[in-house]
Amino acid sequence: MTGPVPLPARRPETPADADFLSGLFRAHRAEAFAVPGLPPADLDALLRLQVQAQVAHYRRQWPQARAEIVLDAGAAPIGRLLSARSARELRLIDIALLPACCGRGLGTRLIAALIDEAGAAGLALTAHVARDNPARRLYARLGFREHDDGGPYLAIRHAVPGREA
Repeated sequence: MTGPVPLPARRPETPADADFLSGLFRAHRAEAFAVPGLPPADLDALLRLQVQAQVAHYRRQWPQARAEIVLDAGAAPIGRLLSARSARELRLIDIALLPACCGRGLGTRLIAALIDEAGAAGLALTAHVARDNPARRLYARLGFREHDDGGPYLAIRHAVPGREA
């Protein structure tokens, strides 16, 4: 019998994490950019550009974001958590775990911790999720409500208990 999944440790992201973050991006997105017949060197260059574009976008959109590396029990990096707090919400910008670490409840624990943090501050936890992202089931299970604004992503919101969603 196993007990509850412990909350993974986190530490601030540093420039030394660039290679890990690039590998994490590739682990989740390489297939989306793999065009039949595209030479591996060209795919590598394309993925490098995509990683740079993602980093630049996040920094531009959320300059105050808290960027954290998720750690396993041995303090090895296994994921990333990016969030930003404002006067009206705590925004989950990005959460990603290495594929080998998915499906073990770690993402659930990380998101639950953000729900607790937001609730303690009297804030809603918000995010956007791709329409085809299987994590939508997880968000629904955790109490997020979807708001369709017509774009490629769905806005999701976990309201403060006792307040309107």
